[in-house]
Amino acid sequence: MADSAYVIVTWAQTPARTCEWAYSCEWETQCCRKDDKPFSVYWYPGLALDGLGECGPLGREDEECFTGMSIDYCNCAEGLTCRPETPGSDVVIGFFTYVKHTCQRDRQ
Repeated sequence: MADSAYVIVTWAQTPARTCEWAYSCEWETQCCRKDDKPFSVYWYPGLALDGLGECGPLGREDEECFTGMSIDYCNCAEGLTCRPETPGSDVVIGFFTYVKHTCQRDRQ
């Protein structure tokens, strides 16, 4: 009789992680997203958990991005850079107004 070995593999789906604060997501590999759009935890302090986002992919082309703040970020995916939009594209987020930045293709 030959010896037999069995390998049992289990497959578990990792649940999406809630963005409870700016560093809830994996640094430089994920962004906080809400309704599949980048979401800044910093601008909306004190939200209940159901009002927060979930960790997801980095910023895609033409999506809003947040960089330059050590307490909040949403970097762009490979081949894209977070740059200011055209003049007059100011955005009000929470209590603040800032110049809108989007993920734009790297310049060659």
